[in-house]
Amino acid sequence: MGGSSTTVEAPKPTPEEIALQKAQLVVLNKQQMDTSKMEPYILSGMGLKQDENGNYVRMTEAERYAAMTPLEQVQYDVTKQQQNRLLKAYAGELPVSPALEKSLSDEQRKMAEALSQRLGPNWMETTPGQQAMSTFQQRANLLREEARRGEMTTGQGLLMTNLGYLGNTQAQDVSQAAQFPTRTSGLFQGYGQAQQPYQYYAGLKLNADIQNAQNAAASQAGLLGGIGSLFGAGASAYGSYAGLAALKEA
Repeated sequence: MGGSSTTVEAPKPTPEEIALQKAQLVVLNKQQMDTSKMEPYILSGMGLKQDENGNYVRMTEAERYAAMTPLEQVQYDVTKQQQNRLLKAYAGELPVSPALEKSLSDEQRKMAEALSQRLGPNWMETTPGQQAMSTFQQRANLLREEARRGEMTTGQGLLMTNLGYLGNTQAQDVSQAAQFPTRTSGLFQGYGQAQQPYQYYAGLKLNADIQNAQNAAASQAGLLGGIGSLFGAGASAYGSYAGLAALKEA
């Protein structure tokens, strides 16, 4: 018996759509390969590495230093020197500026000459001389302490600046390396958007096939129902005819 089929089959991808899907797969494979290649570099920038069991562990300072660029190594060395100098300043172990010491020495010599002229060669044994020297030493110590505090303030600012510069440089490198494998994500999305018209028309065709199948099924159901009614009417007529024939014979 002819007519439309009631079986619906989803439309197969067109050759153009298959080509776009293959292009997407190429992009994904390239991203996966780039990610694998970049992983050691990204981990190094984070100060991490993988041990023999595949676990992430922290790198030693020597390993991190060896992984730095020459510019980063210089910046690291300067930062370490500033850190050590600042620690000495906090501990009171940092020498005072030679220029300040020379200035204090010159000032002490001039004071001694002036006191010697006023109090005689034995001015250190006099009360005014001892008081003048004590006052001078107190002032000199205050100047030294002020110089150390200035060194700490300046050193702390420089240290934080260098730490920030070094950290930002490494963070930027790590970020760029992490984003490198996904640089073709736009291309991947472009291939996906190019498939949308094919998918749209395939959806329209599938909906049309479903509607046609439903119409065909309804039509066949109506036809079979009509045939059933005809058979029923024929059987009823035959029964009536048989009954009349039997009455006549009787």
